[in-house]
Amino acid sequence: MVAGVGGPALLVDDDGWVAHSAEISPGARIAAPTEGQILAVPGLGACLPERLAEGWLVRPADTARQVRLDLELGHAPVLRMLAGDVGWVRTVTPRHAEILVHLHATGPAGLSTEALSRALYGDAEHLVTVRADVSRLRRLLGAIVDTRPYRLAVGVELAVHKGLEVR
Repeated sequence: MVAGVGGPALLVDDDGWVAHSAEISPGARIAAPTEGQILAVPGLGACLPERLAEGWLVRPADTARQVRLDLELGHAPVLRMLAGDVGWVRTVTPRHAEILVHLHATGPAGLSTEALSRALYGDAEHLVTVRADVSRLRRLLGAIVDTRPYRLAVGVELAVHKGLEVR
């Protein structure tokens, strides 16, 4: 347990690297915290990071809140994170939207790097590009996307709203 903190929590640096975790195993990194901005952290749900001297304390904002992502497809795809009465909105690239759509369609089984390459590019020859694409998506969203295999993290609910088709 983090001293003085009851329940699940993380101590992370300014880049989101996990220095210590209590009661959860989020992986090595989450999205970089920002003052006053809700983070969606698998295993914790909606979190409001608190600034410490040289890092951040990340713990659930409210245990009753569930993390829900709404992806609106179109020319400029928009992703909304909703957790109770708080959330954020981000524009994502068409490629990131396409990755999220494929992961959503696949469900908990997820996709290997080769399978995601076939889904995105029509062959299994773009492994380095797929890894880079997912890495950039994880940098934007944190641990919303799990790896090995690639899939939406447990506890993350995604709804896809179709507008204009993504590539």
